Amino acid sequence: MVALAAATGGCWSHKTQVYTGPPPAEPGDPEKDTGAGGPYWIPPPKILSVTFTVPGTEPCSARVTLLNVDNRPVRRIIDSVYAPGDYDIVWNKLDSAGRTIDEGWYYYHYEVCDSVWNKVLKYRRRIGR
Repeated sequence: MVALAAATGGCWSHKTQVYTGPPPAEPGDPEKDTGAGGPYWIPPPKILSVTFTVPGTEPCSARVTLLNVDNRPVRRIIDSVYAPGDYDIVWNKLDSAGRTIDEGWYYYHYEVCDSVWNKVLKYRRRIGR
């Protein structure tokens, strides 16, 4: 479980680092603590964010809707007019009824100025092997 070991060479003139395996998990690091090789827990983020850019020189409308895999709206995250620039808008993972969204696949449906596109969101709480 030692990631780097000091090895000496020749007449003890210099030290060389030798890779002997993966680095050990930091104590309490949920992303590396796999426990006996089984699935490990990654706490879900408290917030999620949507990013977009308003191009040009004039403000325009921006609308971002979270859709489920059946293409049904889960929540309208953004519906406002924004000045040109880059935006990173955070939201709290709640649907339109105020409940936390379930694990699964979602789509952000963007309508910014005259552009329309989708971006995939894979929301999971547990990661397995």
